[in-house]
Amino acid sequence: MKFNISFRGEDSSDGLIDVTEVGESLSGLGMAFSRASFYLEHGKVRYKAPYSDSVSFQIRAPEKGSVEFEAAILILGPAATAIGLNISGSLIYDFIKAVFKRATGSDTPEDLAPWDKRVPRGSFDAIADSIQNPLKRAHTPIGSTASNIVIVSGSNNKVVFNNRTKQYLFNDNFNAEVKQKAMYVTAMNGRDRTGRIFMRDEGRGVGFSIDHTTSDAAVELLLWSHSQYFRKKDADIFVTYQAYETIDEKVKRIVVRNVTPADPSGYLN
Repeated sequence: MKFNISFRGEDSSDGLIDVTEVGESLSGLGMAFSRASFYLEHGKVRYKAPYSDSVSFQIRAPEKGSVEFEAAILILGPAATAIGLNISGSLIYDFIKAVFKRATGSDTPEDLAPWDKRVPRGSFDAIADSIQNPLKRAHTPIGSTASNIVIVSGSNNKVVFNNRTKQYLFNDNFNAEVKQKAMYVTAMNGRDRTGRIFMRDEGRGVGFSIDHTTSDAAVELLLWSHSQYFRKKDADIFVTYQAYETIDEKVKRIVVRNVTPADPSGYLN
């Protein structure tokens, strides 16, 4: 499976680009590719190496007169099918394209539709979050020696990074408005009081942190929701929160202030 990574605009229009910036960008892309493909192979989200022994991403040297790299997905051995998918180069690319778009806020319902029944929505969002830091590195040339980065396979199957996607990755606006919505907890980390929570009205998962003023009773409800989710039972709770948002008011992560049961009788039992 082959595809191209192009740096366009600014200095790159003249066939030139800063070597440290393109190196940082390709390093970030390679890390993001590896994390996304690891999930496809093993059904797990991973933030650190080692990644797959079966799937790798390689590039060929650019040809004279352009700043364009030909990249290839190589499947070196039998890959596991933990989530019930037969791994192929084209499937990996399509999955990565959808995850990259989700991670940079440029996804559409059409991008996600093929994965709705294959990958749990909460897991898909967790994968997208896990590659945000590598994608920040991938955006290094944007606004400096390149206007955009295009990753393309075929005539129109592409991902575009530009100033808008860079702003999405780097800019968080804290919204002080206190809101309450139905959610359920999909992951929790007791060490740093963080986790992931699925927002029903938005149909996607986001990261959360627990404010130091949040009561022990509210924390117990978060733990209960996670336990219910793990056992595949009704895990809904009402969460009072404030949010960090993008410039177009899309929630990126929330700060939990309080939690109440969605169904008090079900919680008490």
